[in-house]
Amino acid sequence: MKIRNGFVSNSSSASFVIDKDHYDGIKDLAQKMIWIRDFGNNEELVEELDSKELPAGTGISFDTCGYRTYISETKNFFIVQTSRNHRFQDELDGIIRSIPEEVSEDIEERGYMSRDHKYRDSLLEGVEKHYTYWFAEYDLIGSGADNGECFCEKHYEDKIKLQDGTIVCPSCHVGGLPHEIDNLEDEKED
Repeated sequence: MKIRNGFVSNSSSASFVIDKDHYDGIKDLAQKMIWIRDFGNNEELVEELDSKELPAGTGISFDTCGYRTYISETKNFFIVQTSRNHRFQDELDGIIRSIPEEVSEDIEERGYMSRDHKYRDSLLEGVEKHYTYWFAEYDLIGSGADNGECFCEKHYEDKIKLQDGTIVCPSCHVGGLPHEIDNLEDEKED
């Protein structure tokens, strides 16, 4: 199997591993990344994340420049899939330039891939389908949807697989994109 050791990226996405010793937990890392991405809803999202009680083992996902960021964790490491349109790799502490054995084993145990898989260019690519995440903007828990059912043309975003197995576009499921919902509520108040 071909495994790329090091910072994994193509022109639009990036995957990397971070040593957990550099952060107080997955929420701490997610909050730092939310501030780095610098969207208009940073403060609101960080406050919601801070108050959210996540089930053990649940990762965090949030929007970043046309892609979702996915943060999951093993015993000693965070696994991050994100957009290269932000300077995360320059601003985050603890990025490891090779994939630790613990991460490889965790991915394999989840049935993601076997060591003899010949076609996977990156060990980290696609892990969002094999971990459970809290999708912050929508307050939904699920994982990335499998190929073939994974994209909503209406909202131009990835679908998610909820814990009951239902595959949904999060925007369709909650009634619109977060900014569309806010605008509707503003219109109701006027």
